Amino acid sequence: MKKILFTLTLLCLQQALYAQTKGKVVYERILTFGEASKSTFHLYFDSDKSAFPEQDPAAVEQRVHQTGTEEGLEFSIRLGSELPYSIFTDFSKNLLYSRTTGVGNKMILVEETRLKIPWKIEGEYKTIGSFRCRKARGVFRGRTYTAWFSSDIPTQSGPWKFNGLPGLILEIYDDKGEVYFGARAVTVPADFDENLLTLQKAGFRILTLEEQNEERQAQVSEVLSAIKSKLPRGASVDYSQQTLNAIETEFE
Repeated sequence: MKKILFTLTLLCLQQALYAQTKGKVVYERILTFGEASKSTFHLYFDSDKSAFPEQDPAAVEQRVHQTGTEEGLEFSIRLGSELPYSIFTDFSKNLLYSRTTGVGNKMILVEETRLKIPWKIEGEYKTIGSFRCRKARGVFRGRTYTAWFSSDIPTQSGPWKFNGLPGLILEIYDDKGEVYFGARAVTVPADFDENLLTLQKAGFRILTLEEQNEERQAQVSEVLSAIKSKLPRGASVDYSQQTLNAIETEFE
């Protein structure tokens, strides 16, 4: 009987901690596929929701970068938009929204069900800042990740679309060394405007993940067609070597 009461007490205490947790984390994101890039994001979270907006995004651009020799050309297509790329997660409704770029450089919202990453928590530990972190491994949309989370911060949140561990994810990277998120500053509890967690849907087109992928391919095809139309007469372009450089490489 004592054991049952003790277990119930622990569960109630854990739920109370989750309910009281409100935090802000500054993350650095480093992507090294294609042209290497570094960005700063802020994570705002409470017990029910989180927001992950990019800070100081690059200027609006739709640029075609051209390199190569007389034998061939390599094109890198980059799309931009006026609003920062952001991820909003609603844990209570199990939904996730990506505010990103759509057709015509217009912002869209991509709605998807929040996936439960099959994490495997391991017995290895390390310290990040002042937090003792534990190692976890998981596979998410084509990549295998190593995550370091701290149960000292009782939340299931993390950077980008990573979440679901019993503590805040402070560092995560993939096995290929192409994707990295690392916490640079942690404030818990944090005082911030609750509106930062509120997703404004008015004026946005809302797409499914499948619809967004179709639009993305249409965007690439449109730019490639524009390139082809500007080539000298008799010249041709081989599109067979198209490479998708993205964090997500497979979809369910």
